[in-house]
Amino acid sequence: VNHSMSPVSKFDLSGNYLLKIGANSFIGLSVFTHLQIEFEDITIPPDPFFGLNRLKSLRTQAGYYCCGMSVRRPHNLIVNITTMKGLSSLLHLNMSHSRIDHIVSRILVNSTTLRSINLSHNRISILENGAFAGLTSLIELKLDFNALPALHDNVFEGLSSLKTLHLEENYINEIQSNVFRNLKNLKFLHIGGNYIHSLSGNV
Repeated sequence: VNHSMSPVSKFDLSGNYLLKIGANSFIGLSVFTHLQIEFEDITIPPDPFFGLNRLKSLRTQAGYYCCGMSVRRPHNLIVNITTMKGLSSLLHLNMSHSRIDHIVSRILVNSTTLRSINLSHNRISILENGAFAGLTSLIELKLDFNALPALHDNVFEGLSSLKTLHLEENYINEIQSNVFRNLKNLKFLHIGGNYIHSLSGNV
């Protein structure tokens, strides 16, 4: 990326054949407020979004572009704690269809302004306790169409403002008794299309 280019607030890289993001690709481009990336088997360095401290909307999608069509391939993008640092102004994060299979604890702890997260249509089977800790402004969380087998206590720790939670179309067959305990503002819970056979009295 040319760091001397004139100000551009929206950057759309979809419909390309992106294989790599350099360690300093976005340094000096703090003017960006919206970023959309489409990738195939991408190599992601630590903190690839460093420098985008004004970014308000980030969308990623797995696939490649061929013959005018976006085609998805069965590989994984594992998101870890370092990949999401530096997004201190982010309001909306859309990483649906990004082949994510594991969300680690406190992955977005620096993005306290987040209002919505869309992680639907991935392969998430592991959601660590405290994965969304620190996101006290989050209102909507979408985890539908994944591979979650269970919901453990503290997995939604810190989501005090959450109003809408989508968990439909997973493989959930176990819900521990304190999963929703601290979601004081939750209004809409979507959990259809799972394998739930019984609910404990405390759920």
